[in-house]
Amino acid sequence: TAQAAIAARLLAAGIVHRDLHADNFVALADGEVAVLDLQSASVADRRLDDTPHRLAAAARLVRDLPAAAADALREGGLLTTAAEVAEVVARAAHARARYARSRVRRCLTESTEFRRRVRWHGVEHSFRGSWPAGRWIRGGRELDECWLGQNANRLFGSRSPVFWAFFRKWWWLGGGRALYVPEACREAGLEQEIAVARSGFAVPGGRMQSEGANQDGD
Repeated sequence: TAQAAIAARLLAAGIVHRDLHADNFVALADGEVAVLDLQSASVADRRLDDTPHRLAAAARLVRDLPAAAADALREGGLLTTAAEVAEVVARAAHARARYARSRVRRCLTESTEFRRRVRWHGVEHSFRGSWPAGRWIRGGRELDECWLGQNANRLFGSRSPVFWAFFRKWWWLGGGRALYVPEACREAGLEQEIAVARSGFAVPGGRMQSEGANQDGD
């Protein structure tokens, strides 16, 4: 409620803070609440309707909180009607899903955890570090779901990854995928491990047919 009240006061003063999430508030020793990251704030034309800014700020504030938290924003004066609360809840859910997708998709990029290497015949994605002994298995788009789903399970299901690398061949060379399977993953349990990894493709952030499957032009 205190954060909502501050956000409402900022907007009333014509100040738009475009990154006003929960982590940008800090409690001071005297009990007051201060706002951080003021380089993301700017002065808006107070003659304009502040509704879009209010709803955007409210959605950012409750993005990582339960839906019921949106009611506190109404008490704090940032939201004014039940319809606005409902809209903010929907916006926050969409933002959570988008953020989750971006985290899952890091397994397709160069990052502190993953490596992306462009080869003459395709793109190889892998965990950083030395590879364990193992083998490549070939397949189709189901291996996209396996690689992305495994990362979703790792992030949101606390399940350790099994497959070490993923390769996507250029479409003009025939397409196709390959997955690197460590020797520790026995042939008898491979089908089950693939099914478990693919199940993560349907968790929040893991459902990415339109984004993941078409990465790198295939």
